[in-house]
Amino acid sequence: MLTAAELDAAHYPGWSHENKGPLILGVTGTLTFIAFLFVVGRIYSRFVSLGKLGSDDYIVILCIVSTWQPNLLISLAVRPARPSPSHLC
Repeated sequence: MLTAAELDAAHYPGWSHENKGPLILGVTGTLTFIAFLFVVGRIYSRFVSLGKLGSDDYIVILCIVSTWQPNLLISLAVRPARPSPSHLC
């Protein structure tokens, strides 16, 4: 019985060489990190100038934390598959 990857390779030759996952992860990770730096700068400046954070600052913190979820999911999808021991049988 063929695996899904083997079926894809049989029907669509060359697709295994077109994996853009690492590139996507690199770009989204870099942009998310830059956004994180801006949020840290905002929180720092608001805390220094006002001495406290407002409700909008907590929303920004929540948003920047939630932007890491796609990066984590992409990194799980991009991770190379371990070779199956089925060839040993």
